[in-house]
Amino acid sequence: MVLEVLGREGFGDVAPGTAPMDEPTEQARRLWDEHAANYDRQIRFFERTLFGDGRRWVCSQARGDVLEIAVGTGLNLTYYPDTRRLTGIDLSPRMLEIARAASGARS
Repeated sequence: MVLEVLGREGFGDVAPGTAPMDEPTEQARRLWDEHAANYDRQIRFFERTLFGDGRRWVCSQARGDVLEIAVGTGLNLTYYPDTRRLTGIDLSPRMLEIARAASGARS
């Protein structure tokens, strides 16, 4: 699998940290940044009780080039077929750092 993990700096002519966000978007970014380090542990219960093999099934259906919006910490990454080209984006820089580390993708 080829993986690119992009934050806001990966789009167009926007330099890192220069494009203004509206306040609700900035609040959401801060919230996800705060939860990034513990997100995987916190979601485990819901994964087991509500989602079952949902991640595995959905990702196995991927065809062609894939854009995963809100890639978060990259929990889905191991479930995509190796033959897919995947681009993941997320609002939270801290979530993206974890996803990059999990995937071995370059920043």
